[in-house]
This record gives sequence, structure tokens and C-alpha cells, in this order.
Amino acid sequence: MTSRAKKGNAATNVDFLLMFVAAISAVVADFNPEAPPPPHHIVGAELLDLEAAKAGLRDINTERNIENLDFKSGPHVWNWVTTNNLGAALLASKLTEEQKNNVQRVLGGMLREFALGNLAGFASRH
Repeated sequence: MTSRAKKGNAATNVDFLLMFVAAISAVVADFNPEAPPPPHHIVGAELLDLEAAKAGLRDINTERNIENLDFKSGPHVWNWVTTNNLGAALLASKLTEEQKNNVQRVLGGMLREFALGNLAGFASRH
């Protein structure tokens, strides 16, 4: 879940799943983001190639896909992340309605910071 957002001539990559987890951490005091990953999670291309080769597959070509996304609000990020990632949906299902609303507000603030170029902690070179 990486997005490339154009700012000037430079492209910036942001992992919105990490942003989502950080927003939950900001809202839920006892949230443990280092818990074991849910059954469905993202793996690197190298690991995927290695596992496919172990399974006997040959001539493997894995490409990283960077999707250009244009989020309008915190709820927009929330809906996209929870719809496209089972792990995020499982995390979201454990939150109260008040926590969900607060996470969406935090995500909105993060989007504003990102638009201003102030979200370097979530930048990725992948």
C-alpha cells in the first residue's frame, strides 16, 4: 500500500498501512503494533521469489507496483486501507466507534502534514 505523491519535481512514496497503524497507535494507548502480523500481510519481492522457488516454480518475475492514490480525507484513507488489507480490517474491527472516528481524524491530520511535506517519517524509498 504505497502511494507516490508528486511534490514539485520529486516523487515521495508513502506506506499508508504504516500510516494507518501509526494513527491507531496515536489513539489507542494499549495498542501493540508489534503483535504478530495477521494471516494476510505484505511480503517483499525477494521473499516471495524465494518461497516460490522453494515450491518448485521457475522463471519467476516479481515486480513492485506503486499505485498513485489521491486521498481526500482521513475517512477516505481509512476506507481504502481497511477495504484493501485484511490485516487492517481485522485491526479496525477491534476498535470502538469513538476510536475509529478518532483514528480517521488523525489520518486526516497526517494527510495534511504529508501535503505540506512534513511526514518524512512515513517516506519510503521502496
